[in-house]
Amino acid sequence: MDFGQSKTFQVCTIFEPGISKEEISELFAYWNEELSLYQLTAVSVNPTQMERPGFMGTSIIEYLNTLPLTKECDRILYLKGRTFGDMVFEGFMLGLFSVTGIKLEIHGAVETRTQTRGYIKAKYSSTIQLLFTSPKSTLVHEGYHLLGCGHQLFMEECYIRIQETKRLADDPETDPSFFPNVTADGRKIKKKQ
Repeated sequence: MDFGQSKTFQVCTIFEPGISKEEISELFAYWNEELSLYQLTAVSVNPTQMERPGFMGTSIIEYLNTLPLTKECDRILYLKGRTFGDMVFEGFMLGLFSVTGIKLEIHGAVETRTQTRGYIKAKYSSTIQLLFTSPKSTLVHEGYHLLGCGHQLFMEECYIRIQETKRLADDPETDPSFFPNVTADGRKIKKKQ
């Protein structure tokens, strides 16, 4: 598939204490390896450290939905760290997994209204967690959602969505200071919301 000319989009990054700027750079470097397949580059801008707005991922998404996309931000990404409460919760979830075989831990999410805000768990520790995923692979997965892709068995639909999004960036009706999005349900997001 032809993904056209190279495009860059800016991701305002919020990170919890315990996550270093070097780790953020490593995450974005890994994500950009994947994005290079589509002639895209994600740039982390305005990295801002803050305490988590709530324990669960839903609290993070609710918080992100209150943030406007500023002049510098095409997307907002929250990097969730690791607290003592997280370790207790992870222990409980791993125990549940060992008994039931069902893995219920969530490593990231993207809001579904505009698909421009999301979070990932940027700190893992247990071997079982790392067997299933990693912060880098979680960012790649959630990064596809930040580009409008839904959950699908085959990636062709996602590739078409990325093509559509890149074409929308050249649409004269699209805000020139915004890298647009086409959501999983087909809505065109041409200006910051």
